[in-house]
This record gives sequence, structure tokens and C-alpha cells, in this order.
Amino acid sequence: MKKTTQIIITVLAAIAAAIGILKITPTVLVPGKELGTLELFLNMEDNQNDLKIVERRLDYAGLKYSLKPIGLSGAHLTIESIPREQQVNRILTDNISMDVWEIAPYTQYVDLKDTTDDFNKTVHSIFTVYDYEELSGTYSAIGCASLEDTSLVGMAFREVYDNIIPLNIKYVWKMDPFSEDLWELYPLLVQRNGNPPLSINEYLLKAETEGYADSDSYSFAELKLILSPQGGKIFSSLTQDNLAKYLAFTVNNEVWDTYFVEQAQDNGEILFSCANNSGKYDVQTISAILNGGKTGGEVSIIEQEYTPHPSSRAIWRDIRSIGVLCLLVMLLLYCLYSLAITAIGKVDNGRVIFWILCTLFVLISTVMFATSIPNANLNMMQLVTAIMLVIATIAFCFKSTAGWYLMTSYWILLILTAISVTYLDRLLFTQLLGLIAIAVPVIAMLISVKIRKEVFCIDKSPGKIAGIIAVVILSLFICTGVLGGIIAGILNFNQ
Repeated sequence: MKKTTQIIITVLAAIAAAIGILKITPTVLVPGKELGTLELFLNMEDNQNDLKIVERRLDYAGLKYSLKPIGLSGAHLTIESIPREQQVNRILTDNISMDVWEIAPYTQYVDLKDTTDDFNKTVHSIFTVYDYEELSGTYSAIGCASLEDTSLVGMAFREVYDNIIPLNIKYVWKMDPFSEDLWELYPLLVQRNGNPPLSINEYLLKAETEGYADSDSYSFAELKLILSPQGGKIFSSLTQDNLAKYLAFTVNNEVWDTYFVEQAQDNGEILFSCANNSGKYDVQTISAILNGGKTGGEVSIIEQEYTPHPSSRAIWRDIRSIGVLCLLVMLLLYCLYSLAITAIGKVDNGRVIFWILCTLFVLISTVMFATSIPNANLNMMQLVTAIMLVIATIAFCFKSTAGWYLMTSYWILLILTAISVTYLDRLLFTQLLGLIAIAVPVIAMLISVKIRKEVFCIDKSPGKIAGIIAVVILSLFICTGVLGGIIAGILNFNQ
């Protein structure tokens, strides 16, 4: 009974340690949002006026900055504590024209599903037509196409449907937030004078952003547009005429997002949730540019330099996480060791350690391989590294001498690579510590006498072992590059 209770407690402790490792590892190995100082030199055609506009835009963006004029048309800008990926360049250089449009009824395009028509056959070869009945009228785009085919599709629609549909239609594209190569086509209703029903720039009093909800792959935000009384009346009329329909918001002649009208809006405010990474501009950039106003002349960036600086608070937080991770890894290894000793017996400690290592390598290689496949086009080295680990794991589990050399060399090469990367980017220092916390116990068990001699029967001098490992590391390094090139070529060929 006492032995059974001990086994149950050990299993529960192992499960708890494994869950803790899965929770903490992403926060340690995945770099946090990088902050740094951005220094820019600007050229302004209308220096006196544009300098004030740029200042207003930066104020509305909530940035900490220093802006000093240089001569008649230049300026020196320094922005502190800013993420590398923030769209500062667009805030400085771009002007935005935001308009609201009515969308033409999708029912006028249902004949596109008839593939016996010659025009439809041509369109279907480069354009995916949405099924209106399947979508139950909840969508307002006609279909989608790749970026390279958008001009051909737009030309075809203008030539054919402008003669058939007795409405003034303007075909405008919208970039898919998940893929810059996929674009959706929207038919917008144009007034007789060719203008949109409502120009946000003309009637905007203030733009506000709030409600960010970030995730690993997507980001949402809320944008509130406060209009003047006259603009509020125009928008109220638009919503009254388009109940249970969509309105399209365009930015610089591209559909930025759509707005579903549930009820008439009479308060002069437009509030809608949207994908923050939808199109070229995020919500904060649009708000800053609209509030700051349009520049009188062209503003261009002559030179810019980004200097990252790690946050001491973030470093200490990561170090604490690494400490907890080390304790959890040691607890998991101890639990696995105790369970293996109970099942196999204390006589063969080498066999126990071997099966613990096999279990860890199979789990790590499976997770790495599964997570690298979806991002193969974006991160080829991650896929190649996973493949090399799978090969080393298979050879190791079959107690091959080459498997021991491969696995030992793999973990040493992993640490050497991490050290090299950390030398180039100091912000990855805490991630290096996290890797060392995992790799050092693994390497220690691999080179232990119980594994090296008793399991793999490797009884060479330390000098010979180090020499062979050095050769294998060099071979792995070369093979990784060659294999990465081959896989990249195959993926590009298939595309």
C-alpha cells in the first residue's frame, strides 16, 4: 500500500512538473516585445507646417520623442522605448484619406457561378467566387484572388459588368489580414459626382483607439471615430438606408475594414472592432495620422537607426522563470528516474537513464517537428533543426554508437549556436540561459559513464571522443545548410 501511494504521488508530481514546463518554456524561449531607441533624419518640403503636424501625430500615438529642426527642410527625431515592429514610418510619412461607402448587392453577381459562360470560365481560373447562398448573405465581398491577378480581375469586371449593371460601381480590393498575397474584391456604390457618401477626413473631430487584445498570431482593437454634427447626420442617413448590411471603410483607395449596420447611428460616433493588423495600417497609426492632420508637402526619411535596449525588469523576470524551469526539469527527471527504478530495479541505473533520455528526446523532437511544419516557409532553419533532431533521436533510441555521437554533438552545437546568436543580439541572453538550463542536464547524462560505457559501449579516451564530436558537429553544421537549401528549393518549386 505504501509503495502504491508513493507511485501515485510520483506520477502526480511528474504530471505537475510537465505542465509547469509547458507553461513556462514559451515565456523563456520566445523573445518578448523588444524596446529600443529609434533615431531618424527627416526631410520636409513644408518644414514649418509639417513639423507641427508630425509633432501632433507623435503626441496622439503616445510616443516619447525629441524632434529638432535642422536647417530649412530637415529634422532630427529620436523616439524612446519603442518596439521595433511599430509602424512609426507610416505615422511620419503617410497621409490617409478615409471614406465610407455603400456596398453593391452581391445578388447582382450570382451569375458568376455559371461556369458554362466563357467570361466566367476566365474569371474562375484566376478568381475564387464566393458562394452567396452558403454565406447566407453575411459577406459583402464578391470573391478573392492572388495579388498578381488583381489587376486582371479588376479590368475584367469593369469591362463586362459596367455594361450590364445599371449602377455606378467602383471595384476596390482588401488585403487578407492573414496573407499579404490574398486580396478580396468589393463592389462599392459611387455617387453621381464620383465621391463617396461620407469622407471621414472632412467631418472628423477626433479618433480614439482602445481595447487591444493581442495574441500570438492576431490582434484586435477598437476604433472610435467622433464626427461633427453634419458628418453625424450623413452617417445616420447611411446607416438608416443600410440596416442589416455592410458599409466599407476605405483607406487610400483600399478597403480597410467593413462595418455591419445593426441599427441607425444617431450619436455622431462610429465604433467598430477590427483586426489591428488588417491591411497596411494598424489602428494606432490610422488614429495618429487622422488626428494629426495631412502634411502640406512630402515628408521622407533620409536615414534611420534602431538601437535595442533590454529592460532590466524583463531580464530579472526571465531569470526567475529560468530558475523555476530548472527546478521543474530536475523534478521531472527525478520522478521519471524514480518510476523507472521502481519498474526496472536499481541494478541497472544506466538502462533507467537511457529510457528517460529516449522519452525526453522523442517528446522534444515530436513537438519541434510538429510546430515547425506550419511555419516551414517562414522559418526554414527551424524545420531543418527538427529533422536533424528526429534523425538523431531514432539512431539514439536504437542504441547506435553513431546515435550517441549525433545526439551529444547536436546539443553541444545547439548551445554554441545560441551563444553566437546571443553575441549578435544581447536581448536573447535570457533565452540562452533557458536553453542552457535544459541542455546542460541532458549533456551531463549523455556523457555519464552509465550511458556512454554501459549502454553504448564507448570506451575511448576523452581526446578521441572530443575529436569525433568536433567532426560530427562540423558535419551537422554543413548538412543543416545543405538540407535547408534542398528543402527550400523543393518548397519554392511546389509553389
